Amino acid sequence: MPNLLNYLKAAKDLSFGDLPLNDLDRICINELAYIPFGELAGWTTSDSQTLFDFLEENVERLHVGELITENRLRLSYLMAISKRFEKLTISHYVSSITVEFERQFAAALFTLPDSDYHQIVFRGTDDTLIGWKEDFKLTYMREIPSHRSAIRYLKHLLPHLEGEIVISGHSKGGNLALYASTQLPKNLQDKVSRIIWLDSPGVQEYMLTREGYLNIKDRVQGYLPQDSIVGIMLWHLESKERVVSDAFSIGQHNIFSWQVDLKHLGTFQEATHQGEVSRSLEKTFKEWTDELGIHELKQIFDLVFDSFLDNGLSRFSDFTFDEKWKILAALAQFGSLDKAKRHLLTHSATLLLAQFTTNFVAENFKKHPAPQEHRDK
Repeated sequence: MPNLLNYLKAAKDLSFGDLPLNDLDRICINELAYIPFGELAGWTTSDSQTLFDFLEENVERLHVGELITENRLRLSYLMAISKRFEKLTISHYVSSITVEFERQFAAALFTLPDSDYHQIVFRGTDDTLIGWKEDFKLTYMREIPSHRSAIRYLKHLLPHLEGEIVISGHSKGGNLALYASTQLPKNLQDKVSRIIWLDSPGVQEYMLTREGYLNIKDRVQGYLPQDSIVGIMLWHLESKERVVSDAFSIGQHNIFSWQVDLKHLGTFQEATHQGEVSRSLEKTFKEWTDELGIHELKQIFDLVFDSFLDNGLSRFSDFTFDEKWKILAALAQFGSLDKAKRHLLTHSATLLLAQFTTNFVAENFKKHPAPQEHRDK
């Protein structure tokens, strides 16, 4: 099944005059933000380099790992040797994980100098538990620590940029792109051509009527797979396109599972509908968070994540057989919780399961209604 890599191979000899810059190009650029440029090359935020030169100078340091997946590495090399991206530059790279403030943040500016095109990309969540804990804060906090970092980043860069400016992000990165853009003064909002989110959580409901959101809503484009789990969280009123994915469940969050249309170069294969599980989860998630409330949600996520963090498990990659004693200690910590906290965890899990079951049965009934003779009985 064709994906972004197949698109890059098909378009490698095409200039932007032959095939205009399109959203598949922008999504390819977005994926580059997962590469730890600064950590590999020892950059400061003032450093700038073409993608080709970076790869050439750091070839011995580039190894498949947590952020640099095999597909991202292949994408990087395909872009660097293509006619379209041979002059693509990376600059203003920042990356930080702050345990004290429970913040994981990374961003970079990508520029196509001949096209006067700039794309500010916010990285999605990595495999740190701090990063994922911050993601869940979106359910009960109006502004998470990374939101503030994203706003500062945009306010620092935008006054110095001219031409076409796009802000994008995958997963939490798309939420940062969307939220931070709503918080800009109007003169900076007006400089932004488009905002693109890729299977990203939306904003809290109160934001939908705010002036900052309404100012940029018509310039926002979202993409999500047909069975999205992440992109249906919170609220989206922006234009969005559902795409065909060849993966299952949460695996569809991986952009390399999204299918491109090689007959219409520069487009995805568009999905005809949202999957039943995704629709059920979307409704369930909103009901669950509404019923529990802010205080309970904070307690739940603090209890779950802190039990693992307190026992030395800081990344999902730590959940291996070698770390079994730390994992067992974390699980034992749940057993030592007081009665009220145990009740909260049990109640919230039971509520989530019950609401999902109800919604999933209802979705299936709409798709496969009972025969008329059974309904008449």
